Amino acid sequence: MSAPTVDTADFSFYNTVAANKSKYVKLISRLLNNVGAREALVPEGSDSDVTFSTLLDELCKDAEETLKAEPVMLNLELASDDTLVIVGDVHGQFRDMQEHILSVQRDAEDGKEKKNHKFLFLGDYVDRGPHGIEVMLLLLALKVEYPSHIFLLRGNHEETQTCRVYGFLQECRTKLDVEAWSKFVEVFRYLPLAAAVICPNDTKGNQKQFFCAHGGLSPEINGVAVLQFLDRCEYGSAMLDTSSSDMIDGLLWSDPSDGEGFRMNFRGCGFQFGADSTRRFCEENGFQFICRAHQMIREGFKWDHDNFLVTVFSAPNYCGINDNLGAIAILDVAKQHEKEKIELEFREFSSAPASPCSIFGLGAGSPSTVQEPGAKNPAMQDYFAADGL
Repeated sequence: MSAPTVDTADFSFYNTVAANKSKYVKLISRLLNNVGAREALVPEGSDSDVTFSTLLDELCKDAEETLKAEPVMLNLELASDDTLVIVGDVHGQFRDMQEHILSVQRDAEDGKEKKNHKFLFLGDYVDRGPHGIEVMLLLLALKVEYPSHIFLLRGNHEETQTCRVYGFLQECRTKLDVEAWSKFVEVFRYLPLAAAVICPNDTKGNQKQFFCAHGGLSPEINGVAVLQFLDRCEYGSAMLDTSSSDMIDGLLWSDPSDGEGFRMNFRGCGFQFGADSTRRFCEENGFQFICRAHQMIREGFKWDHDNFLVTVFSAPNYCGINDNLGAIAILDVAKQHEKEKIELEFREFSSAPASPCSIFGLGAGSPSTVQEPGAKNPAMQDYFAADGL
């Protein structure tokens, strides 16, 4: 199936926000019009000496510099008129991200009230789904062009050994090349590991904030101040001390449990942490709750640990076989001023239909969508057999 003909005129994701560099607005436009990775990077009519790696090199270098400027733990201080969209695992489901997540900004632009939403992605952009490359290209381009509106945390799949095994390496080999995988992996090293979302003080002067990470906690995290001293770039190497490694393992890999305290996780990495640990962490650090991703949730989101922890999962029909809903959390700051506690709104959604102009000959929605005869869908190969990662 041929890629659609699209208008490659300059495109702004935010009509009232100027692009930071204006280098990648056409790439953003092509991707949002369902053009596949290779052609999006090198459109028809480009100079014959230009290869897809040329723009990819520039994008990865610019993304790395943008992420380097951000701390290990973000402090997202929201203004009274901000709306923040919190996104869980995407896992290469480009069409679902396009139709159900980024569409929140599109709908705002189409409505009477113009709003520039901010987006906080909690990690796991690649693996297990068919369009991890397109997801990463779009998110990195948006991050570079709109760094004050797009925030990307690291998930456990943005790690060399994991995305080598669970599909992203093979996807890069198929669509681009192994060098492209290496370039993406290098960018992954600079993704922030956690975030504190801070709302304006309430009418009594009380600060309202919550903590975000992809996975959760570890027994080594006694306070959030220590997180800023973590070396995010050395994670996975022998140069990182055990305590720091355990903290990052917890942020990326841990899961809540019904028990108390901490114990080793069934995943073989990270920890299981009980409600007592969650409550203690929140109370000692001034957080109302923890918002995390990392686990498939049948209804897309779920509160646990006496409402001190919420899990958000944004990949509907995960792996094409689970028939789960996806969800995003929306924080409208204007609605919080008179409230003692932050209240999130949740938007649930089913798997998006495939685009009539499917990228790379694969269904552009969730992995179960119809694809070209004979095309290999990397999402349905056996690398995702170890469910739960």
